[in-house]
Amino acid sequence: MLMKIMVLLNTGTLLLVMVPSFVAGFDLVLGELAATGFPLILVHHSLGLIAESLGIVLVFRKFGNVRLWMRVTFAIWLVALLLGLTVYVAYWVPLAS
Repeated sequence: MLMKIMVLLNTGTLLLVMVPSFVAGFDLVLGELAATGFPLILVHHSLGLIAESLGIVLVFRKFGNVRLWMRVTFAIWLVALLLGLTVYVAYWVPLAS
């Protein structure tokens, strides 16, 4: 039950916060294609998408050793979270100053 709640909260956060933020700052991202920021955003996006997909699959379809897959999903999500915080600090904190 807790995993379902967490996946729903994460999906809500993705749809209500992250997607609008990415769309609003898309021109900033496009300006950084050759810089180190773009690969960081790409890795953050890819890992987040993998973690969210695994979470959804684990909630709706149990297979194999669920506890192991939950730990793998959490580890991927944690790395994506840390990369997301890094992207936030790199892009938005200097703009606020």
